[in-house]
Amino acid sequence: MHPQIEKLEGLFSQRKIDPAAFGAFFDQLWIAADLLPRREMRKMTDHALECCSAEVPLNKRNMALVTLASGFVAFHEGDYHNSLSILAKARELFSELKDEQGIYAVTV
Repeated sequence: MHPQIEKLEGLFSQRKIDPAAFGAFFDQLWIAADLLPRREMRKMTDHALECCSAEVPLNKRNMALVTLASGFVAFHEGDYHNSLSILAKARELFSELKDEQGIYAVTV
């Protein structure tokens, strides 16, 4: 397993104890994105998406971030059509939150 994946998994597992860990998880994901094998990054983002989708109540900010990450990964996998629909969903979530930085991140 790639060392960055281990670090990401550690941050992700801390999210229930420390809500700020989720933000740190995404910060680290963006930083390490070019270093990670795509297959491992896909697996990590799919797991994060599954966990965020199952949270009750749903944390829309976390869901928007993980949706953005999923679209980002799809784009880098060459799945451009799918990435556009995923990123449109992320933009919708950031718009509902009135999160301008999130909206800008999606449009990059």
